[in-house]
Amino acid sequence: MVNTGSPAQHAEKSREFAVATRLLIEAGMPVRAASDAYYLVFHLAEALLATIGASADTHAGVHKLLARDFVKNGPLARDVSQRFTHLMGDRHNADHGVDGEIEEIGAQRAVISAAILAGEMLDVLETRESDSAITALRRDVDALLTSARPLTPP
Repeated sequence: MVNTGSPAQHAEKSREFAVATRLLIEAGMPVRAASDAYYLVFHLAEALLATIGASADTHAGVHKLLARDFVKNGPLARDVSQRFTHLMGDRHNADHGVDGEIEEIGAQRAVISAAILAGEMLDVLETRESDSAITALRRDVDALLTSARPLTPP
């Protein structure tokens, strides 16, 4: 069950995952970080949905509402839904895979992709809401992107 909440509450939850993802990257645990990176984006999606009074009971429902209300006719880019769904698959593999279903380099790329997607979603959220939790989340997403980028191989 996905909980309803305000944009600020979801931003604060997203921020917890941004910080945890960065700490996991810094600890050399990119596969674990890939899972938390998905939840960073997931709670940002919920924050966006909360700005229009929408919520869903499942992760798939959040994905569907985000696509309908923020991707189909903007303001998010057309590929956001696909990238969000890909992150969910990476999270599933990170949490449940045992045979290298998500390799370290794939996990690193998932974290970077999540940080970039979070930045794009924050761009929209910041035009709709003003709150210290959202400002703090922006700072932590930027810090995550800075710490994750050096992981990408040449």
